[in-house]
Amino acid sequence: MPPLIFGLIGAGLTALAVWFRVGTSRAARWWVRPVPVPFRGHDPWWAKEHIALVAVPYVAQLFLLLAIGMLPQFHEMVPVFLLLIEILVGGIGGGLLRYRYILPLWLYPAWLRPVRAKERDELRRLRA
Repeated sequence: MPPLIFGLIGAGLTALAVWFRVGTSRAARWWVRPVPVPFRGHDPWWAKEHIALVAVPYVAQLFLLLAIGMLPQFHEMVPVFLLLIEILVGGIGGGLLRYRYILPLWLYPAWLRPVRAKERDELRRLRA
């Protein structure tokens, strides 16, 4: 029963992550920062992009891997091993992305990349 529950949660989060990327409604794009990059302080829009583009897909992947690892044909230590690997990879990846105003462009959907590329170039120009 736990593999089914984890699988359903993972599938739901995966559908949500896909909806965030390809959805055209205002509800699907709640996370998009409508103003240019703030150059000082913490901006809540910055955090929302990280949630929608990094955290939701990562947690979906975690639940799907745990669902697969908990299937009866696998050893009982497989889910523990997968969880440790995911925590390690997530910790390294999350640490690299943590304090960035603009995520790597490949993380953004195609319709938002040109806007974020301009903002990235503007940030680089201001730093130089």
